[in-house]
Amino acid sequence: MSVLRVRKPEWVEENRSNPLRDWDGREQISATTYKRAVTQYKTTRKAILQVFAAEPADIRLTRAEEIGRAYGEAFNQLDRRSGFIETVEREELFAALDHIVNEAEALYGPGLEDARDSLISGAESVRDW
Repeated sequence: MSVLRVRKPEWVEENRSNPLRDWDGREQISATTYKRAVTQYKTTRKAILQVFAAEPADIRLTRAEEIGRAYGEAFNQLDRRSGFIETVEREELFAALDHIVNEAEALYGPGLEDARDSLISGAESVRDW
């Protein structure tokens, strides 16, 4: 094993538990698509964690749905380019949303099922995959 560069603890934490890391090198997923998918996952993760850290409870569900829509639209765009999202990838994309909410629950306490539903509902409302 060789270490090419030192990473910040935040980077290690984000990437250690990245649910899309199995996409790296997958046959129908180019390196560029993989990088864009991971970037979108990180953007969504950061947005959700910020919502739960800073937003009042009455605004969280609305913001979670907006973030879910943005996630769905971003993956619509990626899929239009190469058509890589098949059944397995679709399931993994929704599992990634679950993973984000699970992480938020670990940080901010249990009981975020409504937020999970709003996030998934937002993605479902716009997705073409």
